[in-house]
Amino acid sequence: MNRRMMTVLVLALVTTAWLGLQAYAATTTVVKNPGAGTPEATLTAAFQAALKGDFKAYLKTIHPDERATIQQKIQIERYSWARFKKQARRYLITVEPMTYAIVRREDETGGVRLFIKDQTQPDRMPVPVRLAKGAGGWGITSNSL
Repeated sequence: MNRRMMTVLVLALVTTAWLGLQAYAATTTVVKNPGAGTPEATLTAAFQAALKGDFKAYLKTIHPDERATIQQKIQIERYSWARFKKQARRYLITVEPMTYAIVRREDETGGVRLFIKDQTQPDRMPVPVRLAKGAGGWGITSNSL
């Protein structure tokens, strides 16, 4: 490969990388003091519950359909709560005031999926949290935090 062709390829790669970073920066939203009644407010309440170790408060952020039975509540406490409580701080930019980054938002029928950036492992893929709107507002239906 000649020198001119190599230069063109390097410039193309640098330009592509720069455009990718610009697209990433344009889609990242830093959440701080979200408005009441939003999916972000529900997720913020879940983070606050995790930092306090308050399972009852966390359970209130879960969609009612996902916590309707005792068995569901037991499963939530054993698995998603245990993981969420342990890892919540990894996703926070700051604790006071509580801020975190949403790098992608996908609207779905009846809900939304928010992809949260891991602040301790920047190369890790953003983690999805799925929320659905119910009679009482937004509730988490699943999360991989």
